[in-house]
Amino acid sequence: AVVNNKNLPKKLRPNPAITAVLVLGGLGYLFALFYSLIRFGVTDLG
Repeated sequence: AVVNNKNLPKKLRPNPAITAVLVLGGLGYLFALFYSLIRFGVTDLG
């Protein structure tokens, strides 16, 4: 989730807001996944 902006041209740098949303979304998904695993003993990994 960490992007090294120094190696990217300015046009390809992700918007900080979009990056934050993606990071929070990923963390939220993982949290829900582990919560389901602990609470119900099931996962949705495909």
